[in-house]
Amino acid sequence: ARSRAAVVAVMHDLALAVRFADRILLIRDGRLVADGAPGGVLTPAQLDESFGIEAALSDHEGALVLTPWRALR
Repeated sequence: ARSRAAVVAVMHDLALAVRFADRILLIRDGRLVADGAPGGVLTPAQLDESFGIEAALSDHEGALVLTPWRALR
């Protein structure tokens, strides 16, 4: 996307989305519920409400890493 091009990808793998996306649109029940940088969108509350999971968010060499931890429901 650095050359003024856009790539749209639909992902259900949150770890890949966090690693490679500059922007995430989170859609739940057909409605946009969050839009922005991965760290701002995939918050603990959103992960619980949208996916029913708890996940660890960490930094590895300057990159955000999401590790699914456990199901909450």
